[in-house]
Amino acid sequence: MDLDTKEGREFIVFKRQLYQLYEIQNRNVEEHEAFSFQIERENLKWLYNANQDFNKEMNRVNLLEDLETHYNLNGLIFKKKMMDPQKLKGLGFFGVSAATYAYYPYVV
Repeated sequence: MDLDTKEGREFIVFKRQLYQLYEIQNRNVEEHEAFSFQIERENLKWLYNANQDFNKEMNRVNLLEDLETHYNLNGLIFKKKMMDPQKLKGLGFFGVSAATYAYYPYVV
């Protein structure tokens, strides 16, 4: 974040106001009456709307990224290999132990 630019400073002011909005939402009545003079009521409405717009935009971006991922993987994102190396190793050891058990009398 570059604080020397106008956008950087505006973003910091926005984040501070958003944090103050969060503080207001979690106050009791006495605290609200004592500290509410610092934030104008109109700013709260604009901050809330900006936060809602930001959340909607982020949800839209995430949905588009998910769709692109599904498209690039050709539907393989939910498919799992039938025999991965760990399962194959376990099945092999099970076979060796079964063969050892079956031929134990001949080995002894």
